[in-house]
Order: sequence, then C-alpha cells, then structure tokens
Amino acid sequence: MPTCRFLRLAAAALAATPLAGCAAGPSNIQINDFAAIPSARVSVSLTKPTAAPAFPQNGHAIEASYTGAKGNDKQELETGDDPVIFNGVTFPSPNNLKHEYRWKYGELLYRWRKFFGGSQVAGMEVFGGVGHGILNVATTAPGLAASQKFNTTGLALGVGGIWKLRPETSLQLRLTAFGGEKEGITSASRFDVHLVHVLASNVALRGGLTSWSVSVNRFESDVRASFYGPAVALDINF
Repeated sequence: MPTCRFLRLAAAALAATPLAGCAAGPSNIQINDFAAIPSARVSVSLTKPTAAPAFPQNGHAIEASYTGAKGNDKQELETGDDPVIFNGVTFPSPNNLKHEYRWKYGELLYRWRKFFGGSQVAGMEVFGGVGHGILNVATTAPGLAASQKFNTTGLALGVGGIWKLRPETSLQLRLTAFGGEKEGITSASRFDVHLVHVLASNVALRGGLTSWSVSVNRFESDVRASFYGPAVALDINF
C-alpha cells in the first residue's frame, strides 16, 4: 500500500510539471542602451546665500529639473523561451525583436545641503519631492509591431555628495530613486557622476555620466529598461 501511494503521488507531480511551466508567464522586454542624456535644472534658494547662488553652499532650496533620453536595442528570443506579449500582440520564440524607446522625466524637489569642517570642501545633500516619468516603447519583429506609452507620477527621493575641487569647480554624485504605481512605471533609479563648473553668478554647467534603470510592471510582459551615457546639463540658480 505505501508503494502504491508513493507511485500515485509521483505520477501526480509529473502530470503537474507541464502546467507549472505554462504558468511561468511571458518573457520580459529587455532594453539596455548607451545614449546621450541631456538635462536642465532650476534651483531657488530658501536660505540667505553666503556666496553667488551658482556656487555650492549650505542651505535649503527648491529644485525643478527635466531630463530625457531616446534610443533602441535588440532582444533575441531563443527556442524554448516564453513569448513576449506587448499591448495585445504576441511575439513568439524564436524571434529577433527591436525595441525603440523614449524617456522623459521631470521632478520638483526640496533640497538640503550641508558642508563640513573649516574648509567647507566636502558636503552632502538630501532631497525629496514629486517626479513624473513618461516611457514610450515600440517593439517590432518580422510581421509584428506593438507600442505603448507609460505615464506615471510618484515620489522621488535621493542623496548626494559634493567635493569642491576649486571654488568654481566641484565633483558631484547623486543617487535618485523614483517610485510609482503597482502597474505602469513602478520604479526608476538614476545615478549621476558630474563635474560642475560655475560660469556666472547664477549659471553652472555640469557634465559627466548618468545611468538610468526603469521598471514597468504589466499584466503582459514587464519592461526592464537600462540606459546610460554622457550627460550635459545647464543649472540656473537663484
């Protein structure tokens, strides 16, 4: 009797295995691209400045910024991979997919900066507020095409570090996290490494590298987009 019971359980497990494989769900849309990432930022100080507004200094401020990127990437579905299902269109495997994307992101933040020691060379910043992201994705394959726009407003938080190399030039690092809805753009993160140079009392130019990671959760295939590359930004400070 125990042997018969064991055989029945084993047969049931084997019969359930194909069903478990079918429930795995569709493959994700994967985008990994190198792209130029321009941006612009306007800052209004809430603290009486001790130097010209464009120079990094202690205090509180309101920031408004806008950035974006666009590009394309290819994704190969191999034999046996789950299909990609995008906006009602099924892309079966094996297949070669081409993705085109456009990313737009704006944010309105409260920022606090603090420099340490007598030299006031090294400092940190924390910030938080509201962000808004728009991601357009278009996917094509031989005989198939689909596109969709994702539009999400959420909470933006971040931290940063500042090192003054010279009075008018500083190295600035920032990590920003954006959280959205359960569906649509659920999360995004950005990492910046920039050299910032003061051009005038209210104007600074920043350049360096920026990396973005954007996640979209959907009932069909999820979207995982990463793009990184050279960044140039204009800062206006008041």
